[in-house]
Amino acid sequence: HPNMNYDRSVRSVIWEKFPQFYRLYLNYMWERPELKSHMQLPTQTLLSLKQCAPDVLELAQALHARDQVRFMGTFFSEPLTQCMDGMSVLDAAELGCEFARRELGAELEGFFLQEIAYTPAVPYMIDRVGVGWTIFHDWDFGNDLHPCWLRGLDGTRCVGVPMVEHARRNQLREN
Repeated sequence: HPNMNYDRSVRSVIWEKFPQFYRLYLNYMWERPELKSHMQLPTQTLLSLKQCAPDVLELAQALHARDQVRFMGTFFSEPLTQCMDGMSVLDAAELGCEFARRELGAELEGFFLQEIAYTPAVPYMIDRVGVGWTIFHDWDFGNDLHPCWLRGLDGTRCVGVPMVEHARRNQLREN
């Protein structure tokens, strides 16, 4: 979950340093074709990389073509929408995923919830944006770090993957 739009540094520093981080990660992946990864690029980060480091996006797309990197969606605007009404959250999710699909030229597999903010409407939103799963904090699960079904208010389900290193994606349980 890389984000080039933190306000803690000036844009010139961000545009210089962040592409170096991305290149390090993507080159590491390129040299190790046996590795698989998911990558989520916020809308503003995609726009920044198009301007300051288009080679980073090209390398990510090349890794995607090798089935080594899979892309995730996120909200069009950052976590501000999580504090608004449900329709604003849904609109921001749909716009963010539509933008990422268009810019990356690829389908999205999962969805990154900004600030990992879960609500009972998330399964419906995940279904609407056309991805299969999302991540969530694992603080209530103890040592049970398996993916699980998350059920929303309307009965819609999506796969929830605990945001931990050792989660196993092939074993689901009801939650």
